[in-house]
Amino acid sequence: MLSPEYELSEDYVQYWWIIPLLTESQEHALVGRVESVSSKRCIIRCEIPGLPTSLGEPATLFLASHKALAEAGAVKKDDLVRFHWVNPGTAKRDRNGTAYAIAKNVRQITEDAFEERRKNLLDYLQAELIKRLHHELSKAEASIDEEVSSRTQSKLAEAEAKLEQAVKLKELAEQQLGQAVAKDIQLEQERRSLADTWRELEGKGKVLEAKANELAAEKAKLESLYENHIKHIEYLFPKEVKAGRTARASMNLVEIREQWVKAIESAGLRLPEDICLSFLVSTLTACLSGCLVLLSGPVGTGKTSTIRTAAQLLDGGDEVVPVRPGWLDSSDLLGFYDPLRNIYSPSPFVNGLIEAKNYSDRLFFLALDELNLARIEDYGADLLSVLEYSKGDGEGQRTDGLKLYAQDLQTRLRNELTLLCTEQAELQKEGRNLSVEKRLRLEELAGLLKTYPGTLGIPENLVLLGTLNADETTYDLSPKVIDRSYVIQFPPAQLEDYLNTIPRNLDDLRLPLSLADIQPALSDTPLAPEGEDYWTILLGWKDQLQDVVLPLGHRAKRDFRVFTNTAHLLGMDGKEAFRYFIFTKILPRIRFLKDDEGGKGEALLSWLNNREVRPYLSPSAQSVAAWLSAQVSDELRPLVSYWR
Repeated sequence: MLSPEYELSEDYVQYWWIIPLLTESQEHALVGRVESVSSKRCIIRCEIPGLPTSLGEPATLFLASHKALAEAGAVKKDDLVRFHWVNPGTAKRDRNGTAYAIAKNVRQITEDAFEERRKNLLDYLQAELIKRLHHELSKAEASIDEEVSSRTQSKLAEAEAKLEQAVKLKELAEQQLGQAVAKDIQLEQERRSLADTWRELEGKGKVLEAKANELAAEKAKLESLYENHIKHIEYLFPKEVKAGRTARASMNLVEIREQWVKAIESAGLRLPEDICLSFLVSTLTACLSGCLVLLSGPVGTGKTSTIRTAAQLLDGGDEVVPVRPGWLDSSDLLGFYDPLRNIYSPSPFVNGLIEAKNYSDRLFFLALDELNLARIEDYGADLLSVLEYSKGDGEGQRTDGLKLYAQDLQTRLRNELTLLCTEQAELQKEGRNLSVEKRLRLEELAGLLKTYPGTLGIPENLVLLGTLNADETTYDLSPKVIDRSYVIQFPPAQLEDYLNTIPRNLDDLRLPLSLADIQPALSDTPLAPEGEDYWTILLGWKDQLQDVVLPLGHRAKRDFRVFTNTAHLLGMDGKEAFRYFIFTKILPRIRFLKDDEGGKGEALLSWLNNREVRPYLSPSAQSVAAWLSAQVSDELRPLVSYWR
């Protein structure tokens, strides 16, 4: 038990001696509010402040055991109850340091009974306090009389001091009691205010739930209307145009070709004419045949800017995805299935593929920036295999698309979505809703399966590009990648006229191009006689170049046909188309180790300097030829390669 000198802080009015007053009689039972309930116990917050304990702090929380709960019957959180204190004045701490006293004889009471019992108990304790103070006062007065008769006047002064102290103590007790009552009244007012606010919010929630049900019914009605009356004629409606982009009427391909170089220059890019036109015909051909367009050259020569500018000039879209040196497999490029969250996590590249669908019949340029910082054969193997067979060129079996995650995972997610939808429908019939977690999961699955199916098709309007830098931090491209690519070697930046160049607004320079306008280049009709002649010329060089150039396969014949047909649609003659094909498709294949006899180097020099070959080398191709010739002449260099 507590010592007689122990007393609580000045916020309370009770002292250690009130403990014996808390008997098990009905009128002296404590009252409180149930704070939490479990199958084995409940915790009650006592509404009588300042009950002292052996721990040196007031008893606030009381714990009722399973037996006490069984005697009390069913209680729940926020119920008002009365109870008795087991071993008054004692309390224990749990592992978290929270002090608990033990309650017994727990009984649920009404709010009026609660207020009455609390008031009666407070009045009782106050009365006992006043009675004890009067008792102490009487003892003090008796002591004073005794001291007056038996002691000196100084003792009388001491007794008067004690009496004054007792009076002050009484005043302090009354003051503290008033403060406690006022605080209790304030807390009760706040509780009632919160209860009113909760009832108001609950009413608003029911109104919102009713509105949500109305909207769901309206949505179902609209979906039914769409399925029955609109879906089968949807192709007649205008296609959706991406927000912020105004669709324009397509231009004639010949006009686009005639204005292309000037438009690139007006946009602020200084590039040779053959580079500009090689880029135009290569990108259009790659869109039709599923090839890559690789822009190689020194840092800062405008490769990425050319991609973005060209996309805007053609009234299309673009997305540039930086390649990181740590990319090792397809999940770095295509995203991955997260087993912890049980959801697919997309990548910027996949989001670019989805974005391309917003441009319908306009080209969309999706670029891998610094493509050779990692091995594309590692992270892009799936893409290279699918891309070629995703285009409708009539050759080979078309693929379904890129596998983002396994088919069985997609099936499992669809089954989970179906179960959630079924559960939601059953609950709505009963006027209830799914839990928040399940509703969030349902929305997450619905969005995932709609936007990111297990197999994602390659959009018809996609042009896949890549930028390359040649230094010690990059990897060489494999023959597999080179064979599937059109390569454009950018010259060093021309800085002389840049200070006098004021780029124009690209909106004034647009040359809108429609995917449908270039589709005829995929026609199965054979090459025109002029095209056959140039193909024959290329085959005539085959023996001479067989040791220095990557071998030409069946893909090269297909690429030549689509490339030539596309150039013809742009108004180019056969010779001009052949020059750009040599520059973008043949020269990048040159790579060999010198032999002891020097036969390979002599064969390359003989071909480059041949009078019949020189007319088919554009100015940029001639720069590449000079670079190759210098490598052949360099006795300290064992390797001759197009790639710098």
